[in-house]
Amino acid sequence: MAVPTISQKFYAVVNKHLTNLSLPTINPADYNASSPETYTGTAYPRNTRLILDAPLESSVVGRTTIYYNRIDMAASLTGLIVSKGSATTLIELLPALSEIIGVQLSANDVVPVALPASGSFTLTASATNLLYTGSTSVTLST
Repeated sequence: MAVPTISQKFYAVVNKHLTNLSLPTINPADYNASSPETYTGTAYPRNTRLILDAPLESSVVGRTTIYYNRIDMAASLTGLIVSKGSATTLIELLPALSEIIGVQLSANDVVPVALPASGSFTLTASATNLLYTGSTSVTLST
């Protein structure tokens, strides 16, 4: 079974929430999204702000701001074990990690690292990752 991309999962969750509130859903093709920003304001009890701007050619007018909570990797992705095989970089392990966590990680979603010969490494979400923040430990199996 194919796993959704982080962007697909993000918009699916946002649109489910909007539908539950009887609000119109968001078509990501109608907007240019900013990178997620850490939000520490008091207006919304969330940790992230994402700004969606409608480009000139879009039928949508204006700006939409989404406040939401990115998921802390350390709290939600624990006990990860992946087979190292012949991989030498994290990017080579992304398909296997994606299957384990249920969303497709891309090179843009993580901070690239060289893999150790054995043991564990730290998987860190990039600043542009829509779903995750922080980092977690991943154990390599042989």
